[in-house]
Amino acid sequence: MRRGRNYDKIRPAYCVAICGFTVLPELPGYIHNIALREEKTGALFTNLENAVIIELPKMPQEDNGSRARPCSVSGAKPERRRAC
Repeated sequence: MRRGRNYDKIRPAYCVAICGFTVLPELPGYIHNIALREEKTGALFTNLENAVIIELPKMPQEDNGSRARPCSVSGAKPERRRAC
């Protein structure tokens, strides 16, 4: 972006981390959407920087012991979601 340009043209950026280990043991679930928030109030600072952490060890298991495959990532646009 060049100097003097309007910042409302910036699109959100996402970092997706697929981890073969547990990152957030204190949180339930295996898909975590991380956003920048103000510490005291919890107000959203920006929606332009985001992270999604997928913890593979916390994924539910099928009856045969294999890991279940998620059908979509929370927050994904409907046209970007894949069917199971």
